[in-house]
Amino acid sequence: MFDIRLNFKNVEISSVEKEDLDSVYKWFINGLNCNFDKKQKPLTQKQFYEMFLAYYLSECEFFLKVERKKETIGIVKGAIEFKNPNQVWLKWFFINEQFRNEGVGTEILKKIINYFYRECRINDFYIKVPKCYINILQFFKKNDFKLIGFSNEKNQYQDKVMILKK
Repeated sequence: MFDIRLNFKNVEISSVEKEDLDSVYKWFINGLNCNFDKKQKPLTQKQFYEMFLAYYLSECEFFLKVERKKETIGIVKGAIEFKNPNQVWLKWFFINEQFRNEGVGTEILKKIINYFYRECRINDFYIKVPKCYINILQFFKKNDFKLIGFSNEKNQYQDKVMILKK
C-alpha cells in the first residue's frame, strides 16, 4: 500500500483507511452505481471491504479518497507495476458529477501523476476505459492520454475496453 497525502486549494487527496470505509462505500454506492449500466450489479459492502484489504496488504496498490471541505468528492484506485519502465495503472478515477467540467478532475489527475513522477520517477500511466463511457474517454484524451489498443479480457460492460496511455 502506498500512503499518499496531497493537498491543493481546498482539496485533500489521501489514502483510504479502515475507518473511512463506511463513508467511502456509501459515497461510491450513492454517487456512482446509479450512473452505471443497470445490468451491472453494484459492489456489495463485503466486496468493497475485500478490495480494501487487497489494497491494504499490497505494496504496489493505492486507494485514495478525494475530499473537499471534509466531504468525499471522489475516489482513485490503482496499482504500480515495477517493470522496465515502471508503470501506474489507474483502475478507478471517479469524481462527483457536480465537480466535473470545473477542472477539478484534471487537477487531481495532474497531482497524482506528478506525485508518482516525483516520488518514483514513473512516466508511464495507463487506464482501461470501456468504450461505452465516452465522457470518461474524452476526459482522459483531454489530459493527454492516447488510445494504444483494446483489451481482450471479458468484462461486465459488454463493450470493448480501450487501453489509454500517457
